[in-house]
Amino acid sequence: MPSGGGVRRSDAPIKTERLWLRQIDETDAESIVSLRSDENVYKYFLNPVKISTTDHGIWYDEQYKKDNSRIDWIAVDDETGDFIGVYGVKKLDENTVEVSYITKPDKQGRGYAKESVKAIIQWCRLRWGVLLFIVNIHCENASSIIFASALGFKESSKYNLKDHFRVFEYRCEKDMFKTAIVRNISEYIELLSTIPAGYCWFRGQSNAYYRLTPSAVRTAYAIADGRGNKFDLPFLDQGDSGTNNKAAFLPVYKMVSEFKEKAKDCVTYPVANDLEWECIGQHYGLPTSLLDWTTNPLDALYFAVCDCEIGKTDKEDVDDYLESGFSNSGGAIFIIDPVDINRCSVFAGEPEKARILDLIRDYDGLRDNIESIAPPMCVAGMNKEKRICRQSGNFTLHSGLLWPMDYYEEIQKRMYKILIPYDCYEDIRKTLKALNITHETVYVEDDEKDVIARKIAEDTRELFLRSLFEANCDSSTE
Repeated sequence: MPSGGGVRRSDAPIKTERLWLRQIDETDAESIVSLRSDENVYKYFLNPVKISTTDHGIWYDEQYKKDNSRIDWIAVDDETGDFIGVYGVKKLDENTVEVSYITKPDKQGRGYAKESVKAIIQWCRLRWGVLLFIVNIHCENASSIIFASALGFKESSKYNLKDHFRVFEYRCEKDMFKTAIVRNISEYIELLSTIPAGYCWFRGQSNAYYRLTPSAVRTAYAIADGRGNKFDLPFLDQGDSGTNNKAAFLPVYKMVSEFKEKAKDCVTYPVANDLEWECIGQHYGLPTSLLDWTTNPLDALYFAVCDCEIGKTDKEDVDDYLESGFSNSGGAIFIIDPVDINRCSVFAGEPEKARILDLIRDYDGLRDNIESIAPPMCVAGMNKEKRICRQSGNFTLHSGLLWPMDYYEEIQKRMYKILIPYDCYEDIRKTLKALNITHETVYVEDDEKDVIARKIAEDTRELFLRSLFEANCDSSTE
Protein backbone atom coordinates (compact mmCIF):
# COMPACT_ATOMS: atom_id res chain seq x y z
CA MET A 1 0.00 0.00 0.00
CA PRO A 2 1.23 3.56 -0.48
CA SER A 3 3.14 4.53 2.65
CA GLY A 4 2.35 7.36 4.99
CA GLY A 5 2.40 10.92 3.69
CA GLY A 6 3.38 9.68 0.24
CA VAL A 7 4.75 11.58 -2.72
CA ARG A 8 3.39 11.30 -6.24
CA ARG A 9 6.02 9.65 -8.34
CA SER A 10 5.52 11.92 -11.32
CA ASP A 11 9.27 11.93 -11.89
CA ALA A 12 9.43 8.14 -12.14
CA PRO A 13 11.37 6.65 -15.10
CA ILE A 14 9.69 5.31 -18.21
CA LYS A 15 10.45 1.68 -19.06
CA THR A 16 10.34 0.49 -22.67
CA GLU A 17 11.26 -2.88 -24.14
CA ARG A 18 15.00 -2.10 -24.23
CA LEU A 19 15.43 1.25 -22.49
CA TRP A 20 15.03 3.21 -19.29
CA LEU A 21 14.15 6.90 -19.68
CA ARG A 22 14.69 9.00 -16.56
CA GLN A 23 14.33 12.74 -16.17
CA ILE A 24 17.62 14.62 -16.54
CA ASP A 25 19.48 16.07 -13.56
CA GLU A 26 22.76 17.87 -12.83
CA THR A 27 24.82 14.68 -13.18
CA ASP A 28 23.94 14.37 -16.86
CA ALA A 29 25.79 17.50 -17.96
CA GLU A 30 28.78 15.68 -19.48
CA SER A 31 26.66 13.32 -21.58
CA ILE A 32 24.32 16.06 -22.80
CA VAL A 33 27.12 18.53 -23.63
CA SER A 34 29.05 15.84 -25.51
CA LEU A 35 25.96 15.07 -27.62
CA ARG A 36 25.03 18.72 -28.16
CA SER A 37 28.60 19.56 -29.20
CA ASP A 38 28.57 17.18 -32.15
CA GLU A 39 28.32 19.31 -35.31
CA ASN A 40 26.28 16.62 -37.06
CA VAL A 41 23.70 17.06 -34.30
CA TYR A 42 23.57 20.78 -33.52
CA LYS A 43 23.67 21.98 -37.14
CA TYR A 44 19.95 21.16 -37.38
CA PHE A 45 18.95 23.10 -34.23
CA LEU A 46 17.02 26.40 -34.19
CA ASN A 47 20.14 27.79 -32.50
CA PRO A 48 22.93 25.86 -34.27
CA VAL A 49 25.88 26.50 -31.96
CA LYS A 50 28.18 24.29 -29.92
CA ILE A 51 27.60 24.51 -26.16
CA SER A 52 29.94 24.23 -23.19
CA THR A 53 29.42 22.69 -19.76
CA THR A 54 29.02 26.24 -18.41
CA ASP A 55 26.35 27.04 -21.02
CA HIS A 56 24.46 23.89 -20.10
CA GLY A 57 24.68 24.63 -16.35
CA ILE A 58 23.26 28.12 -16.84
CA TRP A 59 20.43 26.77 -19.01
CA TYR A 60 19.66 24.00 -16.52
CA ASP A 61 19.57 26.29 -13.44
CA GLU A 62 18.00 29.41 -14.92
CA GLN A 63 15.61 27.95 -17.50
CA TYR A 64 14.98 24.23 -17.27
CA LYS A 65 14.48 23.99 -13.49
CA LYS A 66 12.00 26.88 -13.61
CA ASP A 67 10.04 25.63 -16.61
CA ASN A 68 7.43 23.20 -15.28
CA SER A 69 5.98 22.72 -18.76
CA ARG A 70 9.11 20.98 -20.06
CA ILE A 71 10.56 17.56 -19.31
CA ASP A 72 13.69 15.99 -20.79
CA TRP A 73 14.68 12.36 -20.39
CA ILE A 74 18.03 10.60 -20.63
CA ALA A 75 17.64 7.21 -22.33
CA VAL A 76 19.97 4.36 -21.37
CA ASP A 77 20.16 0.75 -22.49
CA ASP A 78 18.44 -1.45 -19.92
CA GLU A 79 21.09 -4.19 -20.14
CA THR A 80 24.36 -2.32 -20.69
CA GLY A 81 23.58 1.11 -19.21
CA ASP A 82 24.92 2.76 -22.39
CA PHE A 83 23.79 6.34 -23.01
CA ILE A 84 21.43 6.38 -25.99
CA GLY A 85 20.13 9.92 -26.30
CA VAL A 86 18.00 12.75 -24.93
CA TYR A 87 14.26 12.99 -25.58
CA GLY A 88 11.96 15.74 -24.40
CA VAL A 89 8.53 17.34 -24.42
CA LYS A 90 7.27 20.86 -23.86
CA LYS A 91 3.61 21.54 -23.16
CA LEU A 92 2.67 24.47 -25.41
CA ASP A 93 -0.94 24.64 -24.24
CA GLU A 94 -3.60 22.37 -22.75
CA ASN A 95 -3.92 20.44 -26.00
CA THR A 96 -0.48 20.55 -27.64
CA VAL A 97 2.97 19.17 -26.82
CA GLU A 98 6.19 19.77 -28.74
CA VAL A 99 8.44 16.70 -28.96
CA SER A 100 12.23 16.72 -29.35
CA TYR A 101 14.65 13.84 -29.87
CA ILE A 102 18.42 13.53 -30.11
CA THR A 103 19.97 10.08 -30.49
CA LYS A 104 23.73 9.55 -30.33
CA PRO A 105 25.06 9.15 -33.89
CA ASP A 106 26.59 5.74 -33.11
CA LYS A 107 23.23 4.52 -31.70
CA GLN A 108 21.10 5.62 -34.63
CA GLY A 109 19.43 3.18 -37.00
CA ARG A 110 18.52 0.70 -34.22
CA GLY A 111 14.98 1.84 -33.45
CA TYR A 112 15.85 3.55 -30.16
CA ALA A 113 14.38 6.91 -31.15
CA LYS A 114 11.11 5.33 -32.26
CA GLU A 115 10.89 3.33 -29.04
CA SER A 116 11.57 6.41 -26.91
CA VAL A 117 9.30 8.86 -28.72
CA LYS A 118 6.37 6.43 -28.73
CA ALA A 119 6.84 5.92 -24.98
CA ILE A 120 6.90 9.62 -24.12
CA ILE A 121 3.89 10.32 -26.36
CA GLN A 122 2.01 7.64 -24.42
CA TRP A 123 3.27 9.20 -21.16
CA CYS A 124 1.90 12.61 -22.20
CA ARG A 125 -1.43 11.13 -23.21
CA LEU A 126 -1.80 9.46 -19.82
CA ARG A 127 -0.31 12.23 -17.69
CA TRP A 128 -1.58 15.37 -19.44
CA GLY A 129 -4.46 14.07 -21.56
CA VAL A 130 -2.85 15.67 -24.64
CA LEU A 131 -3.74 14.41 -28.10
CA LEU A 132 -1.79 16.75 -30.44
CA PHE A 133 2.01 16.48 -30.80
CA ILE A 134 4.32 18.53 -33.02
CA VAL A 135 7.98 18.39 -34.03
CA ASN A 136 10.07 21.14 -35.63
CA ILE A 137 12.51 19.76 -38.22
CA HIS A 138 15.19 21.49 -40.28
CA CYS A 139 14.34 21.14 -43.97
CA GLU A 140 17.77 19.58 -44.69
CA ASN A 141 17.43 16.96 -41.94
CA ALA A 142 16.08 14.28 -44.26
CA SER A 143 16.53 11.39 -41.84
CA SER A 144 14.49 13.18 -39.16
CA ILE A 145 11.72 13.97 -41.65
CA ILE A 146 11.59 10.32 -42.69
CA PHE A 147 11.59 9.26 -39.03
CA ALA A 148 8.71 11.59 -38.06
CA SER A 149 6.69 10.52 -41.09
CA ALA A 150 7.19 6.86 -40.19
CA LEU A 151 5.75 7.60 -36.72
CA GLY A 152 2.63 9.10 -38.29
CA PHE A 153 3.53 12.81 -38.14
CA LYS A 154 2.20 14.86 -41.06
CA GLU A 155 3.49 18.22 -42.26
CA SER A 156 1.44 21.22 -41.15
CA SER A 157 1.31 24.81 -42.38
CA LYS A 158 -0.42 26.18 -39.27
CA TYR A 159 2.75 27.20 -37.47
CA ASN A 160 5.17 30.05 -38.18
CA LEU A 161 8.82 29.25 -37.58
CA LYS A 162 12.20 30.43 -38.72
CA ASP A 163 13.21 29.84 -42.33
CA HIS A 164 14.47 26.36 -43.18
CA PHE A 165 12.19 24.64 -40.63
CA ARG A 166 9.13 22.51 -41.22
CA VAL A 167 6.50 21.55 -38.65
CA PHE A 168 4.97 18.09 -38.47
CA GLU A 169 2.05 17.14 -36.25
CA TYR A 170 0.61 13.91 -34.96
CA ARG A 171 -2.96 13.75 -33.63
CA CYS A 172 -3.94 10.78 -31.47
CA GLU A 173 -7.38 9.31 -31.57
CA LYS A 174 -9.08 9.55 -28.19
CA ASP A 175 -10.10 6.22 -26.71
CA MET A 176 -12.65 6.53 -23.92
CA PHE A 177 -15.38 4.81 -21.99
CA LYS A 178 -18.14 2.87 -23.66
CA THR A 179 -20.92 5.23 -22.54
CA ALA A 180 -24.65 4.78 -22.06
CA ILE A 181 -27.57 6.46 -20.24
CA VAL A 182 -30.31 4.63 -18.34
CA ARG A 183 -33.33 6.16 -16.63
CA ASN A 184 -34.90 3.20 -14.84
CA ILE A 185 -34.09 -0.31 -13.67
CA SER A 186 -35.70 -1.93 -16.71
CA GLU A 187 -33.39 -0.01 -19.06
CA TYR A 188 -30.46 -0.86 -16.78
CA ILE A 189 -31.13 -4.60 -16.88
CA GLU A 190 -31.77 -4.51 -20.61
CA LEU A 191 -28.40 -2.79 -21.15
CA LEU A 192 -26.61 -5.32 -18.93
CA SER A 193 -27.93 -8.12 -21.12
CA THR A 194 -25.97 -6.68 -24.07
CA ILE A 195 -22.61 -6.40 -22.26
CA PRO A 196 -20.05 -9.24 -22.70
CA ALA A 197 -20.06 -11.85 -19.94
CA GLY A 198 -16.57 -11.02 -18.66
CA TYR A 199 -17.76 -7.58 -17.54
CA CYS A 200 -18.85 -8.70 -14.09
CA TRP A 201 -17.49 -6.08 -11.66
CA PHE A 202 -19.62 -2.99 -10.99
CA ARG A 203 -19.04 0.25 -9.08
CA GLY A 204 -21.60 2.98 -8.39
CA GLN A 205 -20.65 6.62 -7.73
CA SER A 206 -23.06 9.45 -6.91
CA ASN A 207 -21.56 11.90 -9.43
CA ALA A 208 -20.57 10.97 -12.98
CA TYR A 209 -17.87 13.65 -12.93
CA TYR A 210 -15.93 11.92 -10.14
CA ARG A 211 -12.85 9.94 -11.16
CA LEU A 212 -11.97 6.46 -9.88
CA THR A 213 -9.64 7.59 -7.10
CA PRO A 214 -9.08 5.73 -3.79
CA SER A 215 -10.26 7.61 -0.73
CA ALA A 216 -6.79 8.08 0.80
CA VAL A 217 -5.54 10.14 -2.15
CA ARG A 218 -8.65 12.16 -3.07
CA THR A 219 -7.22 15.13 -1.20
CA ALA A 220 -3.58 15.09 -2.24
CA TYR A 221 -1.63 18.32 -1.66
CA ALA A 222 1.12 19.55 -3.97
CA ILE A 223 4.23 20.31 -1.93
CA ALA A 224 6.84 20.81 -4.69
CA ASP A 225 7.07 20.96 -8.45
CA GLY A 226 8.39 18.09 -10.54
CA ARG A 227 12.00 19.15 -9.98
CA GLY A 228 11.77 19.38 -6.20
CA ASN A 229 11.32 23.16 -5.81
CA LYS A 230 9.07 23.54 -2.75
CA PHE A 231 5.92 25.64 -2.89
CA ASP A 232 5.40 28.31 -0.23
CA LEU A 233 2.21 26.57 0.86
CA PRO A 234 0.68 23.20 -0.12
CA PHE A 235 -2.41 23.26 -2.34
CA LEU A 236 -4.93 20.69 -3.50
CA ASP A 237 -3.68 18.95 -6.62
CA GLN A 238 -5.44 15.83 -7.83
CA GLY A 239 -3.85 13.01 -9.81
CA ASP A 240 -5.66 13.99 -13.02
CA SER A 241 -4.62 17.64 -12.88
CA GLY A 242 -1.96 17.25 -15.56
CA THR A 243 0.78 18.80 -13.43
CA ASN A 244 4.14 17.26 -12.67
CA ASN A 245 4.01 18.18 -8.98
CA LYS A 246 5.04 16.08 -6.01
CA ALA A 247 2.12 15.59 -3.63
CA ALA A 248 1.54 14.41 -0.07
CA PHE A 249 -1.45 12.29 0.90
CA LEU A 250 -2.88 10.50 3.93
CA PRO A 251 -0.60 7.87 5.55
CA VAL A 252 -2.38 4.66 4.54
CA TYR A 253 0.01 2.21 6.18
CA LYS A 254 -0.19 4.04 9.52
CA MET A 255 -4.01 4.08 9.43
CA VAL A 256 -4.23 0.38 8.55
CA SER A 257 -1.80 -0.51 11.35
CA GLU A 258 -3.83 1.49 13.84
CA PHE A 259 -7.09 -0.06 12.62
CA LYS A 260 -5.59 -3.54 12.93
CA GLU A 261 -4.57 -2.89 16.54
CA LYS A 262 -7.87 -1.34 17.63
CA ALA A 263 -10.25 -3.61 15.70
CA LYS A 264 -8.57 -6.98 16.29
CA ASP A 265 -11.01 -7.86 19.07
CA CYS A 266 -13.97 -7.06 16.78
CA VAL A 267 -13.27 -9.84 14.25
CA THR A 268 -14.11 -13.49 14.80
CA TYR A 269 -12.03 -14.90 11.97
CA PRO A 270 -8.30 -15.05 11.14
CA VAL A 271 -6.91 -12.13 9.11
CA ALA A 272 -3.96 -13.28 7.01
CA ASN A 273 -2.05 -10.06 6.32
CA ASP A 274 -2.11 -6.26 6.24
CA LEU A 275 -3.86 -6.19 2.84
CA GLU A 276 -6.78 -8.13 4.27
CA TRP A 277 -6.90 -5.62 7.14
CA GLU A 278 -6.94 -2.82 4.59
CA CYS A 279 -9.88 -4.46 2.80
CA ILE A 280 -11.80 -4.73 6.06
CA GLY A 281 -11.02 -1.11 6.95
CA GLN A 282 -12.14 0.04 3.49
CA HIS A 283 -15.62 -1.38 4.05
CA TYR A 284 -15.93 0.41 7.38
CA GLY A 285 -14.90 3.87 6.17
CA LEU A 286 -11.11 3.86 6.56
CA PRO A 287 -9.33 5.88 3.81
CA THR A 288 -7.26 3.37 1.84
CA SER A 289 -5.52 2.72 -1.47
CA LEU A 290 -8.43 0.51 -2.56
CA LEU A 291 -11.62 0.95 -4.57
CA ASP A 292 -14.68 -1.23 -3.89
CA TRP A 293 -16.29 -3.21 -6.69
CA THR A 294 -19.23 -5.59 -6.54
CA THR A 295 -20.42 -8.49 -8.66
CA ASN A 296 -24.03 -7.47 -7.90
CA PRO A 297 -25.24 -4.84 -10.41
CA LEU A 298 -28.16 -3.80 -8.18
CA ASP A 299 -25.82 -3.07 -5.28
CA ALA A 300 -23.80 -0.84 -7.62
CA LEU A 301 -27.02 0.92 -8.61
CA TYR A 302 -27.80 1.47 -4.92
CA PHE A 303 -24.40 3.09 -4.33
CA ALA A 304 -24.94 5.38 -7.32
CA VAL A 305 -28.41 6.68 -6.41
CA CYS A 306 -28.93 6.19 -2.65
CA ASP A 307 -27.40 7.67 0.50
CA CYS A 308 -26.54 10.87 -1.38
CA GLU A 309 -28.02 14.24 -2.24
CA ILE A 310 -29.93 14.53 -5.50
CA GLY A 311 -28.39 17.17 -7.75
CA LYS A 312 -29.86 19.08 -10.65
CA THR A 313 -30.22 17.60 -14.11
CA ASP A 314 -29.03 19.74 -17.01
CA LYS A 315 -30.31 18.36 -20.31
CA GLU A 316 -27.39 19.71 -22.37
CA ASP A 317 -24.93 18.25 -19.86
CA VAL A 318 -26.62 14.86 -20.14
CA ASP A 319 -26.54 15.04 -23.95
CA ASP A 320 -22.82 15.92 -23.91
CA TYR A 321 -22.06 12.96 -21.64
CA LEU A 322 -22.11 10.39 -24.44
CA GLU A 323 -19.13 12.12 -26.07
CA SER A 324 -17.26 13.40 -23.01
CA GLY A 325 -17.82 10.52 -20.58
CA PHE A 326 -18.36 12.98 -17.71
CA SER A 327 -21.38 14.77 -16.26
CA ASN A 328 -22.45 16.69 -13.16
CA SER A 329 -26.10 15.86 -13.86
CA GLY A 330 -26.22 12.35 -12.46
CA GLY A 331 -24.46 9.38 -10.92
CA ALA A 332 -22.50 6.69 -12.72
CA ILE A 333 -21.98 2.96 -12.74
CA PHE A 334 -18.62 1.68 -13.97
CA ILE A 335 -18.38 -1.87 -15.31
CA ILE A 336 -15.12 -3.73 -15.90
CA ASP A 337 -13.82 -7.15 -16.88
CA PRO A 338 -11.33 -7.73 -14.04
CA VAL A 339 -9.28 -10.27 -15.95
CA ASP A 340 -8.98 -7.91 -18.91
CA ILE A 341 -7.92 -5.04 -16.64
CA ASN A 342 -5.17 -7.20 -15.13
CA ARG A 343 -4.21 -8.33 -18.63
CA CYS A 344 -3.27 -4.75 -19.55
CA SER A 345 -1.74 -3.87 -16.17
CA VAL A 346 -0.01 -6.39 -13.93
CA PHE A 347 0.06 -9.15 -16.61
CA ALA A 348 0.96 -6.84 -19.51
CA GLY A 349 4.13 -8.85 -20.20
CA GLU A 350 2.33 -12.22 -20.03
CA PRO A 351 -1.28 -11.51 -21.08
CA GLU A 352 -2.08 -15.20 -21.53
CA LYS A 353 -1.60 -15.69 -17.76
CA ALA A 354 -4.00 -12.92 -16.73
CA ARG A 355 -6.35 -13.69 -13.81
CA ILE A 356 -7.90 -12.06 -10.77
CA LEU A 357 -5.29 -11.79 -8.01
CA ASP A 358 -5.63 -13.30 -4.54
CA LEU A 359 -4.90 -11.42 -1.31
CA ILE A 360 -3.09 -14.39 0.25
CA ARG A 361 -1.62 -16.39 -2.61
CA ASP A 362 -0.34 -13.26 -4.43
CA TYR A 363 0.53 -11.22 -1.35
CA ASP A 364 4.27 -10.82 -2.03
CA GLY A 365 3.73 -9.76 -5.64
CA LEU A 366 0.96 -7.35 -4.64
CA ARG A 367 3.19 -5.67 -2.08
CA ASP A 368 5.98 -5.28 -4.65
CA ASN A 369 3.60 -3.76 -7.20
CA ILE A 370 1.91 -1.27 -4.89
CA GLU A 371 5.24 0.06 -3.68
CA SER A 372 6.16 0.72 -7.32
CA ILE A 373 4.34 2.68 -10.03
CA ALA A 374 2.14 -0.17 -11.23
CA PRO A 375 -1.32 0.53 -12.68
CA PRO A 376 -4.36 -0.61 -10.62
CA MET A 377 -4.77 -4.36 -10.06
CA CYS A 378 -8.00 -6.35 -9.63
CA VAL A 379 -8.03 -8.43 -6.44
CA ALA A 380 -10.69 -10.86 -5.24
CA GLY A 381 -12.49 -9.90 -2.04
CA MET A 382 -12.54 -11.85 1.22
CA ASN A 383 -15.32 -14.30 2.07
CA LYS A 384 -14.79 -13.92 5.82
CA GLU A 385 -16.10 -10.41 6.55
CA LYS A 386 -19.92 -10.14 6.65
CA ARG A 387 -20.17 -6.72 4.97
CA ILE A 388 -17.81 -7.64 2.15
CA CYS A 389 -19.76 -10.87 1.58
CA ARG A 390 -23.13 -9.09 1.55
CA GLN A 391 -21.90 -6.52 -0.98
CA SER A 392 -20.24 -9.22 -3.12
CA GLY A 393 -17.13 -7.15 -2.65
CA ASN A 394 -13.96 -7.14 -4.69
CA PHE A 395 -11.23 -4.53 -4.99
CA THR A 396 -8.86 -2.68 -7.23
CA LEU A 397 -5.56 -2.05 -5.47
CA HIS A 398 -3.70 1.14 -6.38
CA SER A 399 0.02 1.91 -6.18
CA GLY A 400 1.91 4.99 -5.04
CA LEU A 401 1.24 6.61 -8.42
CA LEU A 402 -1.78 8.81 -7.74
CA TRP A 403 -3.50 8.76 -11.09
CA PRO A 404 -7.22 7.81 -11.01
CA MET A 405 -7.97 4.38 -12.45
CA ASP A 406 -9.94 5.89 -15.34
CA TYR A 407 -7.04 8.25 -16.14
CA TYR A 408 -5.16 5.35 -17.76
CA GLU A 409 -6.22 5.35 -21.39
CA GLU A 410 -5.67 1.60 -21.80
CA ILE A 411 -7.98 1.00 -18.82
CA GLN A 412 -10.56 3.67 -19.61
CA LYS A 413 -11.27 2.30 -23.06
CA ARG A 414 -11.96 -1.10 -21.48
CA MET A 415 -14.71 0.31 -19.22
CA TYR A 416 -18.43 0.76 -19.57
CA LYS A 417 -19.72 3.88 -17.85
CA ILE A 418 -23.47 4.32 -17.41
CA LEU A 419 -25.02 7.67 -16.49
CA ILE A 420 -28.17 7.79 -14.33
CA PRO A 421 -29.60 11.36 -14.49
CA TYR A 422 -30.55 12.89 -11.13
CA ASP A 423 -34.16 13.42 -12.20
CA CYS A 424 -34.57 9.62 -12.30
CA TYR A 425 -33.29 9.00 -8.77
CA GLU A 426 -36.58 9.08 -6.87
CA ASP A 427 -38.24 6.42 -9.04
CA ILE A 428 -35.16 4.18 -8.96
CA ARG A 429 -34.93 4.51 -5.18
CA LYS A 430 -38.55 3.39 -4.83
CA THR A 431 -37.91 0.35 -7.01
CA LEU A 432 -34.77 -0.60 -5.06
CA LYS A 433 -36.67 -0.30 -1.78
CA ALA A 434 -39.41 -2.58 -3.16
CA LEU A 435 -36.63 -5.09 -3.96
CA ASN A 436 -35.41 -4.78 -0.33
CA ILE A 437 -32.14 -3.16 -1.39
CA THR A 438 -31.76 -0.60 1.40
CA HIS A 439 -29.05 0.81 3.64
CA GLU A 440 -29.84 -1.82 6.28
CA THR A 441 -29.64 -4.77 3.90
CA VAL A 442 -26.58 -3.51 2.00
CA TYR A 443 -24.48 -2.62 5.04
CA VAL A 444 -25.87 -5.52 7.17
CA GLU A 445 -25.47 -3.65 10.46
CA ASP A 446 -23.28 -1.01 12.04
CA ASP A 447 -20.74 -2.27 14.56
CA GLU A 448 -17.71 -1.13 16.51
CA LYS A 449 -15.47 -1.26 13.42
CA ASP A 450 -17.45 1.64 11.91
CA VAL A 451 -16.72 3.77 14.97
CA ILE A 452 -13.03 2.80 15.05
CA ALA A 453 -12.46 3.48 11.34
CA ARG A 454 -14.23 6.85 11.41
CA LYS A 455 -12.26 7.99 14.45
CA ILE A 456 -8.93 6.98 12.92
CA ALA A 457 -9.85 8.77 9.67
CA GLU A 458 -10.87 11.99 11.47
CA ASP A 459 -7.80 12.08 13.71
CA THR A 460 -5.41 11.25 10.88
CA ARG A 461 -6.81 13.93 8.56
CA GLU A 462 -6.54 16.56 11.29
CA LEU A 463 -2.95 15.61 12.17
CA PHE A 464 -1.96 15.29 8.50
CA LEU A 465 -3.21 18.76 7.57
CA ARG A 466 -1.80 20.39 10.68
CA SER A 467 1.65 18.85 10.23
CA LEU A 468 1.63 19.54 6.47
CA PHE A 469 0.90 23.24 6.79
CA GLU A 470 2.97 23.78 9.94
CA ALA A 471 6.00 22.16 8.30
CA ASN A 472 5.67 24.39 5.24
CA CYS A 473 5.13 27.52 7.30
CA ASP A 474 8.25 26.74 9.33
CA SER A 475 10.36 26.12 6.21
CA SER A 476 9.12 29.28 4.50
CA THR A 477 10.32 31.44 7.39
CA GLU A 478 13.82 29.96 7.57
